[in-house]
Amino acid sequence: MSDRTNPNSPPPPPAEGPDGPRVSREWWERSADAYQAEHAAFLRDAFIWCPEGVDEAAAGLLGAPSDLANARVLEVGCGAARASRWLRRQGVARVVGVDVAHRQLQHALRIGTSDGPKRVPVAQADALRLPFADASFDVVFSAFGGFPFFSDAAAPLAESARVLRPGGRLVFAVRHPLSWCFASPSRELTATVPYFDRRAPAPGDNGTSPELHHTMGDWVRALTASGLRLLDVLEPEWRAGRAKVWDGWGADQGRIVPGTAIFAAQREQPAEAG
Repeated sequence: MSDRTNPNSPPPPPAEGPDGPRVSREWWERSADAYQAEHAAFLRDAFIWCPEGVDEAAAGLLGAPSDLANARVLEVGCGAARASRWLRRQGVARVVGVDVAHRQLQHALRIGTSDGPKRVPVAQADALRLPFADASFDVVFSAFGGFPFFSDAAAPLAESARVLRPGGRLVFAVRHPLSWCFASPSRELTATVPYFDRRAPAPGDNGTSPELHHTMGDWVRALTASGLRLLDVLEPEWRAGRAKVWDGWGADQGRIVPGTAIFAAQREQPAEAG
């Protein structure tokens, strides 16, 4: 008997296109070791949202840790689960991470070996098929995780909305759509790709990344189509003295053009009958 007889079971996976979960998984399986080696010192044992260095400890985009103590929290595209581990250390008791790449989860288990009872449980899953029942979480978040890897921006957002309780919060960071115009970032910031060209490769990645481009309007429409209400959009400025360069994007570009967009949204409450 199919588990679709259970109304709380996840939907079947959609038919894969050239940008489907398999492509993303294969790329991250190959790239996980290099990614962790290059960025571990910057990400450290903290909750860093983006190359601009927005730190959840100061920003509080998910809410105060004290308010999240009993919340159910899910990280989509967790990688080595550093953000989830930070939340656990702040007293958030129920945090789970999922990632499409088994190799990324091996890094999560490796760096979490000393966490004991505060170790973050992780599972392999893609953003289009989360292995959780409807309304399982109070907060879902993703820092450059599973959302930018699908041509249909609404599909992963709708799946995250499904597992959010009504009134729950979704926060996610993606490459800023405007930065896509600069396919080869340089100090001159010459725009070489039309902002509306959704087929363009990820800037700085020479076309190898499975990450896909969506405009600001695409993301806003995807949120509302998924039953989410947009609360805020952050476009962090590059902070003085920050030397990190990420995929060719650093202070020379980030002081002029935003490189990250962080969206905060809330799952709509169901309308009252009357």
